[in-house]
Amino acid sequence: MEIHLKSYTFKNTEKTKKKGSEYETFSLLFLLAFHNEHENIETVLVDTFNDVTGCDLPPQNLWDIQSKGHQDPNPKKIGSFLFTLWDNFCSEFEFLEYILLLEEIDTSYLVAPSDKTFSFDGIKKSTQERIRNGLVSEIRRRNKLKDDDKLDETKIDGFLKFVKFIVWSTDKPKSLSGLIPIKSNSFADDSFLSRVFDEIRDKQSALKNINIEGKNVNTIQEALNFEKTISKTEIVTLLVNRIIGIELFSQCNIPILFLPYLKTSDSEEIKDIILDCNAALSRTWFNKINKKAVWQLLEKIIVMITKYKSEDIDFYINGLSERLKALVPTLSQIHLAFFIARILEGIK
Repeated sequence: MEIHLKSYTFKNTEKTKKKGSEYETFSLLFLLAFHNEHENIETVLVDTFNDVTGCDLPPQNLWDIQSKGHQDPNPKKIGSFLFTLWDNFCSEFEFLEYILLLEEIDTSYLVAPSDKTFSFDGIKKSTQERIRNGLVSEIRRRNKLKDDDKLDETKIDGFLKFVKFIVWSTDKPKSLSGLIPIKSNSFADDSFLSRVFDEIRDKQSALKNINIEGKNVNTIQEALNFEKTISKTEIVTLLVNRIIGIELFSQCNIPILFLPYLKTSDSEEIKDIILDCNAALSRTWFNKINKKAVWQLLEKIIVMITKYKSEDIDFYINGLSERLKALVPTLSQIHLAFFIARILEGIK
C-alpha cells in the first residue's frame, strides 16, 4: 500500500523585504503570550507558512496568523488580507486555527461593536458580502483566473466560517508584559521593554532574509529545520539577560563572588558544581508552572541590590523570605548563591 506524505511548498514569502513590520512582531508576541493557547505555543515560525505561525514542541500543531497593521481597512481590503490563510486552508497541511489579526476595524461592520474577537458570523451581513468579494477577487488575481472561471464556492464559505478575526492593538511594553508575570516596573520600565521589543523585531526581520521560496516540506519538523523561528525560551532569555546586563545562562563563566562557595580546588569538582548550578537555573527559568514566583524572586533580589549596595551574597539570600524561597524549590542555597553572584556580576 502506498503511503501519501503531506506536502507543502513555500510561496509568497517576503524574500526581498529588508525590514519586517512592527505589527508582525506584535503578532509574534500575541501568539507567545496572549493567545488562549499560549501555554502550548513554544515557538513561532517567521515568514514561512505565513507572517507568523505558532507551533508547539515537539511539533504537532500549527496556529496560522496573517497579521495586518493597517488603519481602518475597508471590507474588500479585509477580504484580500485573508488570501494566505485561504491558501493554507487549501493545502495538505492542517492548522488548528486560521487567524486574521487586525490593528483596527470599523466597529460599524460588527454585530457587537465592542467585540475584539469574532467569527465571520459576528460581521454584519452586508459587510460579509463585501469581505467575501474581496477574498474572491484576490483568489482570482493571485491564481490568474478569469471572471468566468469557476471557484469552489462551498469551500470558500466553509473557510470563512472557520477563520477567526482578532483586533489586536497595543504598544511595545504591553506586548512584552505577558512574558513578565509581575506588575512591578522596578527593573523593566517602558523604555527598557521598548528596546527589547526592537531587538526582537530586528531578529524577526533578519529571519526574512533566509530564502525558502519554492522549497518543499512534508512535516512540521522539516519547516523548523530552516531555523526561521523565534522561541518563547529565546525571548525570556533575552529579557533576563538584558535586565541583569550579563548572559545569565552562559555555561562557562564562574562569577568571582561565587568562588568562596566552591570550597574545593579540584577542577573536576568545580566543573560539576558549575554545571549543576547552570542546570538548576535553566530548570528554574523554563518551568512553565512556576514562572511568576521566579520573576518575583528576580525582582526581590534586584530591589535589594539596588537599595543595599556592596553587601555580600549571604546578606541578599537572608533577605529573601522563606516563603519566596519555598516557592522556587529548584534553587537550593548554593544555587541561590550562584544566581545572585551572576546578577551582581551584571548589575554592579
